[in-house]
Amino acid sequence: MRSLAGSIVTGALFSSAALACATAPAAAQDTATGSRVNPGRQATANSATAERPALLYRVIGCAVHKRQDKAEAFLRALDPEQAEYEVNVLLKPRECHFGTLADARETQIEYTASTSLIRGMTAEVLLKKSQRDDALQPMELQLHYPREWHALTTRDKAVDEMATCVADSNPQSIEAVLQTAPGGPEERTSIQALAPWLGVCLQSGYELDGQPLGLRSALAEALYYRTFHPEPAATADRTEASK
Repeated sequence: MRSLAGSIVTGALFSSAALACATAPAAAQDTATGSRVNPGRQATANSATAERPALLYRVIGCAVHKRQDKAEAFLRALDPEQAEYEVNVLLKPRECHFGTLADARETQIEYTASTSLIRGMTAEVLLKKSQRDDALQPMELQLHYPREWHALTTRDKAVDEMATCVADSNPQSIEAVLQTAPGGPEERTSIQALAPWLGVCLQSGYELDGQPLGLRSALAEALYYRTFHPEPAATADRTEASK
């Protein structure tokens, strides 16, 4: 676990993280030093990430817009230590102020987020920020979808391979999901429309846990790599199902 209260505190390598964002200017924060002195101005931990996905998206979106180079370096890194370094620089929460999202007495918004969610939302923001005009074309299905970056995500291998399969063979379906607000009813509807394709791409013997935020994260990251770091076209490993 990592815990942040205005800064990154490193812990277990990329297991999960807790992010915090300042909700008041630095001058106002000075009055909050020591909760015994002024208990009405102490940092308050809000609800879990799963209950406030839109807030997490705004926090990561702010960080990516301020440090796009570090966001790209974070996802490009294939060494775990390098990736940790890049995300620590990327997520400097004191630079992002969200006072309108918190109680007036709060000096920080604090919540937990897994490495996989941070990666997926970073990828989604970068995709939207790029505004690429060239549409990705569907590719033929393959038997296997190994990628080097899968080792960094902390997701189950089957989930990353499924997401990579969808990004290769039906990228427009992921784009439809990413056009919706995280955690909203439109997101659920778009994921339900995608469900048959998930069944095609998911390996036999596996089941999805049904958490939309986690699935959205995996799909966004797979689409990011398909868009900016595509694999060389395969010629031999095709499935009979595509014929």
